[in-house]
Amino acid sequence: MPELPEVETIRRQLQKLIAGKKIKNTKVTLPKIIKAPIGDFKRAVCGAKIKSINRRAKLIIFGLDNGWSLLVHLKMTGQLVYVKKTVVIPARSDS
Repeated sequence: MPELPEVETIRRQLQKLIAGKKIKNTKVTLPKIIKAPIGDFKRAVCGAKIKSINRRAKLIIFGLDNGWSLLVHLKMTGQLVYVKKTVVIPARSDS
């Protein structure tokens, strides 16, 4: 589990990499972690621009230009994956 300094480092890296960019698509590989119907989640996130990236404790908060916020907790793995659209993301496998 990442500690607070690692979470802040990730937030700063994301700020440089994706702040101001538009979210073109999402892929939810583990639907139970989304606290809304997947369709509603995609409608709220896809097409929005990332206006700000902040941190509150170990939560990374993406402020979107449509008024919504996307909250991310890194849990045990401490990973967010940023890929170019040409990369194929495999489905999650719990086996």
